[in-house]
Amino acid sequence: MTTLEMMFSSAPETLLGKAAPEFRVELLDGNTMELSKLLDGRPALITFWGLACGPCRQEAPWLTRYHKQYVDRGFLILAVNAYDDSRDDVQQYVDSKKLEHAISLGGSDIADVYQVSAYPTSFWINRSGEVIDYDIGFSNPDRIERKLLQLIGESPSL
Repeated sequence: MTTLEMMFSSAPETLLGKAAPEFRVELLDGNTMELSKLLDGRPALITFWGLACGPCRQEAPWLTRYHKQYVDRGFLILAVNAYDDSRDDVQQYVDSKKLEHAISLGGSDIADVYQVSAYPTSFWINRSGEVIDYDIGFSNPDRIERKLLQLIGESPSL
């Protein structure tokens, strides 16, 4: 396999149209859950992030905002800490920013399964548990909300 083929064979787009790869995650509150149990037929945004990532830190308050706004409509947001930052450091950050969306620890192996190479990388999962889209980086919170509304069926397709 050439370098170019290896680069493209390990790209997030290879997950599009497929079931979101299952993983077991330790949530910041200490509970351990499987992705399928967290999803439970709900659409979701799974984002891979780390404390040293500036765009990740910009995105986090928006994720909490959308969590508060749409959790009652069945939408799940899960932020997987793929930098393997310590529980204490993540908890301190969460407390300082008053984050309320689900956050997990120890996600570098999960990021490898999802073929993440830049942060943040976010995956959009439909009610059937399939990856339907992904985004790399953070620059437009309105784009997140538009996609979220599409997934919960409150907005026409783009």
